[in-house]
Amino acid sequence: MTDMNNVPIMFFQVSATAIPTLLIAVAVGIKQGQTFAGFYERAVTGRHKRVLLVMTIVLPLIIILGELCALRAVLRGAGNELELLLVWGAYFNCLLLIFLEFIVPIGYKLKFKGFGKLMNGVSIGGGMLGLYMLLIAAGVIPL
Repeated sequence: MTDMNNVPIMFFQVSATAIPTLLIAVAVGIKQGQTFAGFYERAVTGRHKRVLLVMTIVLPLIIILGELCALRAVLRGAGNELELLLVWGAYFNCLLLIFLEFIVPIGYKLKFKGFGKLMNGVSIGGGMLGLYMLLIAAGVIPL
């Protein structure tokens, strides 16, 4: 993992400010949950609906935990590896939600099969971005 001596406290200070800003962008874009409501309406199977319900709970939870970890690190004057990973996770989820807001209008114009392929591509791209962010947080790829 990343040696916390290499991650300055300013990272957590900036994160404590940037995450709420990204959340405002997400809130304005999602329009109070209409995006996920649209996903839920288009879901065919019960499994898809369960995944969407879990996603609407887990994504905001990770974002809130990342923000709290950034604030905790700022208050203590130092952060640990878990806080660093949760802050990166919050960034990732905010950017993922903003990206989904851009791609969903295109997906609604497609048939269900095309929409599924589009979301599979988004999932693969999101997974690759998440892996990239984890490699940065682990110190494998330098900042």
